[in-house]
Amino acid sequence: MNGISCDRARSRHVWFVAWVTVSICIAWSVQASGWVGGASTPGVDDLALNQAQMVGTHNSYHVATTPSPTRADTKAPLAEQFDFQGVRHIELDVYDWAGQWRVLHTPITDQGSTCPTLAACLSQVAGWSHAHPDHDPIVIFIDPKYDEIFNRLLPMNDDDVSRLDHVVADALGRERIMTPPSCAPVTPLCSSGSMDRVGLASASFGGRFLVVVNDDSFVQRSVLGHQRDGVLLASSQDPSRWGGDVVFAEVEQPGEQERIAAALNAHMMVRTFADTDLVEVRAGDGRRAERAFASGAQLIVTDQPADSRADRPNSLPGGYGVVTSSGQPIACNPVVADPQRCSR
Repeated sequence: MNGISCDRARSRHVWFVAWVTVSICIAWSVQASGWVGGASTPGVDDLALNQAQMVGTHNSYHVATTPSPTRADTKAPLAEQFDFQGVRHIELDVYDWAGQWRVLHTPITDQGSTCPTLAACLSQVAGWSHAHPDHDPIVIFIDPKYDEIFNRLLPMNDDDVSRLDHVVADALGRERIMTPPSCAPVTPLCSSGSMDRVGLASASFGGRFLVVVNDDSFVQRSVLGHQRDGVLLASSQDPSRWGGDVVFAEVEQPGEQERIAAALNAHMMVRTFADTDLVEVRAGDGRRAERAFASGAQLIVTDQPADSRADRPNSLPGGYGVVTSSGQPIACNPVVADPQRCSR
Protein backbone atom coordinates (compact mmCIF):
# COMPACT_ATOMS: atom_id res chain seq x y z
CA MET A 1 0.00 0.00 0.00
CA ASN A 2 1.42 3.34 -1.04
CA GLY A 3 0.75 6.72 0.59
CA ILE A 4 -0.75 7.15 4.05
CA SER A 5 -2.08 4.02 5.75
CA CYS A 6 -5.76 3.17 5.82
CA ASP A 7 -5.54 2.67 9.58
CA ARG A 8 -4.48 6.29 10.08
CA ALA A 9 -7.08 7.47 7.56
CA ARG A 10 -9.90 5.81 9.48
CA SER A 11 -9.04 7.81 12.57
CA ARG A 12 -10.14 11.08 10.97
CA HIS A 13 -12.95 12.74 12.90
CA VAL A 14 -14.85 14.32 10.01
CA TRP A 15 -17.05 11.57 8.65
CA PHE A 16 -17.08 12.47 4.99
CA VAL A 17 -13.33 13.07 4.86
CA ALA A 18 -12.80 9.64 6.39
CA TRP A 19 -15.24 8.16 3.89
CA VAL A 20 -13.30 9.69 1.01
CA THR A 21 -9.93 8.74 2.50
CA VAL A 22 -10.86 5.07 2.69
CA SER A 23 -11.74 5.18 -1.01
CA ILE A 24 -8.37 6.69 -1.86
CA CYS A 25 -6.60 4.00 0.14
CA ILE A 26 -8.39 1.45 -2.02
CA ALA A 27 -7.27 3.31 -5.12
CA TRP A 28 -3.61 3.18 -4.10
CA SER A 29 -3.48 -0.60 -3.78
CA VAL A 30 -1.38 -2.40 -6.36
CA GLN A 31 -4.45 -4.32 -7.48
CA ALA A 32 -6.86 -1.42 -7.86
CA SER A 33 -10.45 -2.04 -6.85
CA GLY A 34 -12.69 -2.51 -9.87
CA TRP A 35 -16.22 -1.23 -10.38
CA VAL A 36 -19.52 -2.77 -11.33
CA GLY A 37 -19.42 -3.78 -14.98
CA GLY A 38 -21.36 -1.87 -17.57
CA ALA A 39 -21.42 1.64 -18.93
CA SER A 40 -24.22 2.88 -16.66
CA THR A 41 -23.62 3.16 -12.91
CA PRO A 42 -26.35 1.49 -10.81
CA GLY A 43 -27.85 3.06 -7.70
CA VAL A 44 -27.50 6.72 -8.65
CA ASP A 45 -30.91 7.30 -10.22
CA ASP A 46 -31.87 9.96 -7.66
CA LEU A 47 -28.70 12.04 -8.07
CA ALA A 48 -28.49 15.19 -10.15
CA LEU A 49 -25.24 15.78 -12.01
CA ASN A 50 -23.90 18.36 -9.58
CA GLN A 51 -24.57 15.94 -6.67
CA ALA A 52 -22.17 13.39 -8.11
CA GLN A 53 -18.41 12.92 -8.37
CA MET A 54 -16.59 11.31 -11.25
CA VAL A 55 -12.99 10.70 -12.27
CA GLY A 56 -11.57 12.00 -15.53
CA THR A 57 -8.22 12.08 -17.27
CA HIS A 58 -5.84 14.95 -17.96
CA ASN A 59 -4.57 15.04 -21.56
CA SER A 60 -6.83 12.07 -22.25
CA TYR A 61 -5.33 11.47 -25.70
CA HIS A 62 -1.65 11.58 -24.68
CA VAL A 63 1.03 9.19 -25.95
CA ALA A 64 4.51 9.64 -24.44
CA THR A 65 7.07 10.72 -27.06
CA THR A 66 9.39 12.83 -24.91
CA PRO A 67 12.01 12.02 -22.25
CA SER A 68 10.44 14.62 -19.94
CA PRO A 69 9.54 12.93 -16.63
CA THR A 70 6.41 15.09 -16.39
CA ARG A 71 5.01 13.78 -19.68
CA ALA A 72 5.97 10.11 -19.54
CA ASP A 73 2.36 8.95 -19.42
CA THR A 74 0.59 7.13 -22.21
CA LYS A 75 -3.18 7.10 -21.87
CA ALA A 76 -5.34 4.15 -22.82
CA PRO A 77 -7.56 4.60 -25.88
CA LEU A 78 -10.70 6.50 -24.95
CA ALA A 79 -13.01 3.47 -25.13
CA GLU A 80 -10.73 1.58 -22.73
CA GLN A 81 -10.77 4.52 -20.34
CA PHE A 82 -14.57 4.35 -20.27
CA ASP A 83 -14.70 0.56 -20.02
CA PHE A 84 -11.87 -0.31 -17.63
CA GLN A 85 -10.86 2.87 -15.80
CA GLY A 86 -14.26 4.28 -14.88
CA VAL A 87 -13.47 7.55 -16.66
CA ARG A 88 -16.49 9.78 -17.25
CA HIS A 89 -14.84 13.04 -18.30
CA ILE A 90 -11.98 13.62 -20.70
CA GLU A 91 -9.79 16.52 -21.81
CA LEU A 92 -8.72 17.19 -25.39
CA ASP A 93 -6.16 19.91 -26.17
CA VAL A 94 -6.77 21.37 -29.64
CA TYR A 95 -4.68 23.46 -32.04
CA ASP A 96 -6.18 25.10 -35.10
CA TRP A 97 -3.52 23.79 -37.44
CA ALA A 98 -3.79 23.96 -41.24
CA GLY A 99 -7.57 24.23 -41.04
CA GLN A 100 -7.99 21.22 -38.75
CA TRP A 101 -8.52 20.93 -35.03
CA ARG A 102 -5.42 18.89 -34.17
CA VAL A 103 -5.22 17.11 -30.79
CA LEU A 104 -1.79 17.15 -29.16
CA HIS A 105 0.04 18.54 -26.15
CA THR A 106 2.94 20.51 -27.66
CA PRO A 107 3.90 20.78 -31.34
CA ILE A 108 7.10 18.93 -32.36
CA THR A 109 8.31 18.12 -28.83
CA ASP A 110 5.26 16.31 -27.41
CA GLN A 111 2.63 15.60 -30.03
CA GLY A 112 1.88 11.91 -29.51
CA SER A 113 -1.86 11.25 -29.52
CA THR A 114 -4.19 8.26 -29.67
CA CYS A 115 -6.41 10.34 -31.96
CA PRO A 116 -4.71 13.04 -34.08
CA THR A 117 -7.73 15.29 -34.69
CA LEU A 118 -10.73 16.39 -32.67
CA ALA A 119 -13.05 14.70 -35.17
CA ALA A 120 -11.12 11.43 -34.74
CA CYS A 121 -11.23 11.63 -30.93
CA LEU A 122 -14.94 12.37 -30.89
CA SER A 123 -15.54 9.58 -33.39
CA GLN A 124 -14.03 7.16 -30.88
CA VAL A 125 -16.29 8.56 -28.15
CA ALA A 126 -19.33 8.30 -30.43
CA GLY A 127 -18.47 4.71 -31.36
CA TRP A 128 -18.30 3.69 -27.71
CA SER A 129 -21.51 5.59 -27.00
CA HIS A 130 -23.42 3.85 -29.80
CA ALA A 131 -22.28 0.50 -28.39
CA HIS A 132 -23.55 1.53 -24.92
CA PRO A 133 -26.61 3.69 -25.66
CA ASP A 134 -27.68 4.11 -22.02
CA HIS A 135 -24.24 5.00 -20.66
CA ASP A 136 -23.51 7.48 -17.89
CA PRO A 137 -23.16 11.11 -19.01
CA ILE A 138 -19.76 11.90 -20.48
CA VAL A 139 -18.25 15.37 -19.96
CA ILE A 140 -15.78 16.43 -22.66
CA PHE A 141 -13.43 19.34 -22.00
CA ILE A 142 -11.93 21.01 -25.07
CA ASP A 143 -8.90 23.12 -24.23
CA PRO A 144 -7.80 25.40 -27.11
CA LYS A 145 -4.05 26.03 -27.20
CA TYR A 146 -2.32 29.12 -28.52
CA ASP A 147 0.99 29.12 -30.37
CA GLU A 148 2.19 31.90 -32.66
CA ILE A 149 4.04 29.49 -34.95
CA PHE A 150 1.74 26.49 -35.21
CA ASN A 151 -1.63 27.98 -34.42
CA ARG A 152 -3.51 30.93 -35.88
CA LEU A 153 -6.08 30.77 -33.07
CA LEU A 154 -5.14 34.03 -31.34
CA PRO A 155 -7.76 34.35 -29.84
CA MET A 156 -10.98 32.55 -30.82
CA ASN A 157 -13.27 34.51 -33.11
CA ASP A 158 -16.85 33.84 -34.16
CA ASP A 159 -15.73 31.70 -37.11
CA ASP A 160 -13.55 29.56 -34.84
CA VAL A 161 -16.45 29.04 -32.42
CA SER A 162 -18.77 28.10 -35.27
CA ARG A 163 -16.31 25.63 -36.80
CA LEU A 164 -15.66 24.03 -33.41
CA ASP A 165 -19.37 23.76 -32.72
CA HIS A 166 -20.00 22.04 -36.05
CA VAL A 167 -17.18 19.50 -35.59
CA VAL A 168 -18.53 18.55 -32.17
CA ALA A 169 -22.16 18.36 -33.28
CA ASP A 170 -21.34 16.37 -36.43
CA ALA A 171 -19.28 13.82 -34.48
CA LEU A 172 -21.55 13.27 -31.49
CA GLY A 173 -24.98 14.20 -32.83
CA ARG A 174 -26.48 17.52 -31.82
CA GLU A 175 -29.50 15.81 -30.25
CA ARG A 176 -27.28 13.85 -27.84
CA ILE A 177 -25.44 16.88 -26.46
CA MET A 178 -26.91 18.68 -23.47
CA THR A 179 -27.04 22.35 -24.40
CA PRO A 180 -27.87 25.22 -22.01
CA PRO A 181 -31.66 24.77 -22.32
CA SER A 182 -31.63 20.95 -22.32
CA CYS A 183 -29.41 20.46 -19.28
CA ALA A 184 -31.52 22.68 -17.03
CA PRO A 185 -33.57 19.78 -15.61
CA VAL A 186 -30.38 17.99 -14.55
CA THR A 187 -28.58 20.83 -12.84
CA PRO A 188 -29.44 24.48 -12.21
CA LEU A 189 -26.27 25.62 -13.92
CA CYS A 190 -27.76 26.34 -17.29
CA SER A 191 -30.81 28.32 -16.28
CA SER A 192 -32.08 30.40 -13.41
CA GLY A 193 -34.84 27.88 -12.67
CA SER A 194 -34.88 25.49 -9.75
CA MET A 195 -33.20 22.11 -9.98
CA ASP A 196 -35.30 19.02 -10.54
CA ARG A 197 -33.88 15.77 -9.21
CA VAL A 198 -33.60 14.06 -12.57
CA GLY A 199 -31.63 10.81 -12.34
CA LEU A 200 -28.33 10.22 -14.07
CA ALA A 201 -29.62 7.02 -15.61
CA SER A 202 -32.98 8.41 -16.75
CA ALA A 203 -34.06 8.42 -20.37
CA SER A 204 -33.45 12.16 -20.56
CA PHE A 205 -29.82 11.79 -19.48
CA GLY A 206 -28.54 8.36 -20.49
CA GLY A 207 -26.25 8.26 -23.49
CA ARG A 208 -25.68 12.01 -23.55
CA PHE A 209 -22.75 14.44 -23.40
CA LEU A 210 -21.77 17.82 -22.05
CA VAL A 211 -19.07 19.52 -24.14
CA VAL A 212 -17.17 22.30 -22.37
CA VAL A 213 -14.69 24.80 -23.82
CA ASN A 214 -12.05 25.88 -21.32
CA ASP A 215 -10.97 29.20 -22.77
CA ASP A 216 -11.56 32.80 -21.73
CA SER A 217 -11.95 34.13 -25.26
CA PHE A 218 -14.74 31.59 -25.76
CA VAL A 219 -16.21 32.61 -22.40
CA GLN A 220 -16.32 36.22 -23.59
CA ARG A 221 -18.14 35.24 -26.77
CA SER A 222 -20.56 33.03 -24.84
CA VAL A 223 -21.37 35.80 -22.37
CA LEU A 224 -22.03 38.16 -25.26
CA GLY A 225 -24.53 35.70 -26.70
CA HIS A 226 -22.54 34.51 -29.71
CA GLN A 227 -22.91 30.85 -28.79
CA ARG A 228 -26.28 30.51 -27.12
CA ASP A 229 -27.66 28.40 -29.99
CA GLY A 230 -24.64 26.09 -30.10
CA VAL A 231 -23.79 22.89 -28.24
CA LEU A 232 -20.77 24.20 -26.34
CA LEU A 233 -20.71 25.12 -22.65
CA ALA A 234 -18.14 27.42 -21.03
CA SER A 235 -15.56 26.96 -18.27
CA SER A 236 -13.28 29.50 -16.64
CA GLN A 237 -10.58 29.68 -13.97
CA ASP A 238 -11.52 33.30 -13.29
CA PRO A 239 -14.08 33.66 -10.45
CA SER A 240 -15.18 37.04 -11.81
CA ARG A 241 -16.58 35.23 -14.84
CA TRP A 242 -18.44 32.48 -12.95
CA GLY A 243 -22.21 32.42 -13.28
CA GLY A 244 -24.66 32.99 -16.07
CA ASP A 245 -23.58 31.03 -19.12
CA VAL A 246 -20.24 30.07 -17.53
CA VAL A 247 -21.34 26.91 -15.74
CA PHE A 248 -18.03 25.13 -15.06
CA ALA A 249 -15.33 26.44 -12.73
CA GLU A 250 -11.77 25.14 -12.90
CA VAL A 251 -9.84 25.29 -9.62
CA GLU A 252 -6.64 23.37 -10.31
CA GLN A 253 -5.47 23.14 -6.69
CA PRO A 254 -7.91 21.21 -4.45
CA GLY A 255 -6.41 22.96 -1.44
CA GLU A 256 -8.05 26.22 -2.56
CA GLN A 257 -11.13 25.31 -0.58
CA GLU A 258 -12.52 28.84 -0.36
CA ARG A 259 -12.61 29.17 -4.15
CA ILE A 260 -14.15 25.72 -4.55
CA ALA A 261 -16.76 26.45 -1.88
CA ALA A 262 -17.60 29.77 -3.55
CA ALA A 263 -18.09 28.02 -6.88
CA LEU A 264 -20.27 25.31 -5.34
CA ASN A 265 -22.36 27.95 -3.57
CA ALA A 266 -22.85 29.62 -6.95
CA HIS A 267 -24.19 26.29 -8.29
CA MET A 268 -21.14 25.73 -10.48
CA MET A 269 -19.71 22.40 -11.55
CA VAL A 270 -16.12 22.36 -10.26
CA ARG A 271 -13.14 20.64 -11.87
CA THR A 272 -9.98 20.08 -9.80
CA PHE A 273 -6.82 17.98 -10.10
CA ALA A 274 -5.88 14.95 -8.00
CA ASP A 275 -2.28 15.10 -9.26
CA THR A 276 -0.10 17.15 -11.58
CA ASP A 277 2.96 16.51 -13.76
CA LEU A 278 3.06 12.88 -12.52
CA VAL A 279 4.57 14.02 -9.21
CA GLU A 280 1.98 12.33 -7.00
CA VAL A 281 1.68 9.41 -9.40
CA ARG A 282 5.38 8.54 -9.19
CA ALA A 283 5.45 9.03 -5.43
CA GLY A 284 2.29 7.00 -4.86
CA ASP A 285 1.03 9.95 -2.83
CA GLY A 286 -2.75 10.17 -2.64
CA ARG A 287 -3.06 13.08 -0.23
CA ARG A 288 -3.87 15.59 -2.96
CA ALA A 289 -6.44 13.16 -4.41
CA GLU A 290 -7.98 12.90 -0.95
CA ARG A 291 -8.29 16.69 -0.77
CA ALA A 292 -9.82 16.75 -4.25
CA PHE A 293 -12.66 14.39 -3.32
CA ALA A 294 -13.21 16.00 0.08
CA SER A 295 -13.47 19.46 -1.51
CA GLY A 296 -16.84 18.67 -3.05
CA ALA A 297 -15.60 19.23 -6.63
CA GLN A 298 -17.63 17.11 -9.02
CA LEU A 299 -14.93 16.45 -11.63
CA ILE A 300 -11.67 14.95 -10.31
CA VAL A 301 -8.85 14.95 -12.88
CA THR A 302 -5.88 12.58 -12.84
CA ASP A 303 -3.07 11.38 -15.07
CA GLN A 304 -3.55 7.85 -13.75
CA PRO A 305 -7.02 6.49 -13.01
CA ALA A 306 -7.32 3.10 -11.36
CA ASP A 307 -7.59 0.29 -13.90
CA SER A 308 -9.72 -2.81 -13.28
CA ARG A 309 -7.47 -4.95 -15.48
CA ALA A 310 -4.90 -6.94 -13.54
CA ASP A 311 -1.99 -6.04 -15.83
CA ARG A 312 -2.80 -2.28 -15.89
CA PRO A 313 -1.11 -1.92 -19.28
CA ASN A 314 -1.16 1.87 -19.46
CA SER A 315 0.05 2.63 -15.97
CA LEU A 316 3.39 3.78 -14.70
CA PRO A 317 5.04 1.47 -12.12
CA GLY A 318 3.56 1.54 -8.65
CA GLY A 319 0.15 1.24 -7.05
CA TYR A 320 -1.26 4.74 -7.56
CA GLY A 321 -4.62 4.98 -9.31
CA VAL A 322 -7.55 7.31 -8.65
CA VAL A 323 -11.08 5.94 -8.28
CA THR A 324 -14.27 7.26 -6.70
CA SER A 325 -15.35 6.39 -3.15
CA SER A 326 -17.72 3.67 -4.39
CA GLY A 327 -15.24 2.19 -6.84
CA GLN A 328 -17.77 2.91 -9.57
CA PRO A 329 -17.69 5.57 -12.31
CA ILE A 330 -20.32 7.76 -10.60
CA ALA A 331 -20.33 8.33 -6.82
CA CYS A 332 -22.42 10.42 -4.47
CA ASN A 333 -20.84 13.79 -3.60
CA PRO A 334 -20.89 14.05 0.22
CA VAL A 335 -20.41 17.83 0.19
CA VAL A 336 -23.20 18.76 -2.24
CA ALA A 337 -25.72 15.93 -1.87
CA ASP A 338 -27.65 14.91 1.23
CA PRO A 339 -25.09 13.18 3.53
CA GLN A 340 -27.65 10.50 4.38
CA ARG A 341 -27.99 9.73 0.67
CA CYS A 342 -24.22 9.27 0.39
CA SER A 343 -24.04 6.97 3.42
CA ARG A 344 -26.32 4.35 1.88
